[in-house]
Amino acid sequence: MKNCPYSESELLEIAQRFKKHLKNLACLHDIYPDLNQDFIYRFKARFYEAQAHAHPHPLDSDADRIILVLQHEIDDLITRIRSLFQVFRYNLQKACPYGSEIWDEYGYSGLEHAISNHAVLQKYLEGFVKLANEKRVELKSANCPTKDIDEISELSLLFGRKRDELLEYKERKEIRSKVNKNNLSELFKLMKVVHKAAFGNLDANPELLKNLTFPPKEPE
Repeated sequence: MKNCPYSESELLEIAQRFKKHLKNLACLHDIYPDLNQDFIYRFKARFYEAQAHAHPHPLDSDADRIILVLQHEIDDLITRIRSLFQVFRYNLQKACPYGSEIWDEYGYSGLEHAISNHAVLQKYLEGFVKLANEKRVELKSANCPTKDIDEISELSLLFGRKRDELLEYKERKEIRSKVNKNNLSELFKLMKVVHKAAFGNLDANPELLKNLTFPPKEPE
């Protein structure tokens, strides 16, 4: 709500008061012909839309709860993946005690750098699983247990699904927030039209003037 001095709840409260008295704008029709029935319909439609998307919104509460659960599940998956990588690295070093170049090929250190960024981690895991599967026969012949690879692969797929789900819920919440801000912004514009018309022309009717103008905003 650009340049709006009121909070969301304050603006909706004022808009509700405006809405109740919009029919009285007929007395200003000669001066402001645009303040017609169509304007009243548009005002009410925008008000109800803004009210329906106002915070706190039940869908946002549900999303917040689900997002929190998903974040915990993802953190748990990362902990398990990290542990499995340590097991895999141990088995790989045991199978290839003098093959440091082989250890580097699987980029264990890359995991630690990727952990703080889910997108980077997902890409890293996909690369690791692809490489490990390509080298599966070679690893098996070196007596490196391939079950480590299978477990990491399974958790990597689960991590990817959980991350996608988390991003989807965050995106839905962001879209609702943008819709809400747009509705409030458009409603505020209509309210300013009403205020401007009433402020200069309803001095003879102080009660109506009060109900169709913004209240003074007290400094915080």
